[in-house]
Amino acid sequence: MTPEQDGLVCLTNPYVWPEVRRGSEAVVRGLAMWMVTQGISVEVVGGGATRGLRSLDGVPVVVVRARDLRRLHHDLDAETTLLPPLALHLRRRHPRLVHSFLYPDACAARLAGLPYVVSYGGIALSFAGHRVKRALFKLASDGARAIVCPSAAAAEHLAKAYGYKAEVIPNGLNVDRFGVDAPPAGDVVLCAATPDDRRKRLEVLVDAFSILSRRRPAVELVLAGTASPQAQAALLERLPEEHVRGRVRFIGDVDAEELTRLYASAAVTCLPSLNEAFGMVLVESLAAGTPVVGAHHGGIPEIVDDEVAATFTPDDPEACARALEDVLERASDPGLSDRCRERARRYDWSVVGPRFLELYERVA
Repeated sequence: MTPEQDGLVCLTNPYVWPEVRRGSEAVVRGLAMWMVTQGISVEVVGGGATRGLRSLDGVPVVVVRARDLRRLHHDLDAETTLLPPLALHLRRRHPRLVHSFLYPDACAARLAGLPYVVSYGGIALSFAGHRVKRALFKLASDGARAIVCPSAAAAEHLAKAYGYKAEVIPNGLNVDRFGVDAPPAGDVVLCAATPDDRRKRLEVLVDAFSILSRRRPAVELVLAGTASPQAQAALLERLPEEHVRGRVRFIGDVDAEELTRLYASAAVTCLPSLNEAFGMVLVESLAAGTPVVGAHHGGIPEIVDDEVAATFTPDDPEACARALEDVLERASDPGLSDRCRERARRYDWSVVGPRFLELYERVA
């Protein structure tokens, strides 16, 4: 699809930025913004408590009403009840193509009788006890002209678990946005994964930090993202020494600018997650010139290698501590930051965006 060709592309997701700021919402926002710069007619559509129309970063954003009706059935959450009003909106708009980022909105495109592709951004898709959601997932996947996953690991999971073949197109970001000057903060380990999400395995990082503190007494741990008082207490209880607990900071949710500064000032960013389909926080850190450490699991090894990072055996605090120490010792290498930024360039929208446009042209 080229800028000269007419035809609206609708990017759909159960939720839209900034009401929800997870990975899929960020990818939809970034892709839409890049498409606008290419002269593509694009509209973002998602669900919310009330209907609305607005412009975000120069992109039209439509919110259709999605009610939470789980009192009637446990599968009737806002992601599912989005389907009828979204299908009606898409039928009225009649775009050339719909790119959905989850199966309920893909179902809406199918019910509207429109060509669509669907992206599945997670590995741990499970429908145990959710017959309605499983049926919607099958309906969406069977009717898609293409299925996209952000990593080979995610595509492999989809094929093994559900029998669907997916194309691999990584998530993108605006790399230049992370090119900020920030004074180094010393031996700071940053984790931008949400402590309240058990899949992120923050307890492994905290245990590794305890081990690392014995070898590098000045090291600090900064945890960004939502952390309930219960989660904070549980993580701190894993640190028996008071002086070590005092070097752990929970800073909560931060805006994009502050997070960029945190990346740039940290010595290393760590993501100890399991079943991470991509690991956008690692690419963001690399874009800021900061090396990374991640669990050797899911899509993480597809992003990083020994040139800009270290990986460790999942759920192994000792291995995580060794990986962190290795990267901290290499942090003084003057060329490391440049190599990190160069690695992140692989995921800039100028590289990733055209791959989506080629897909759209092929299937529309």
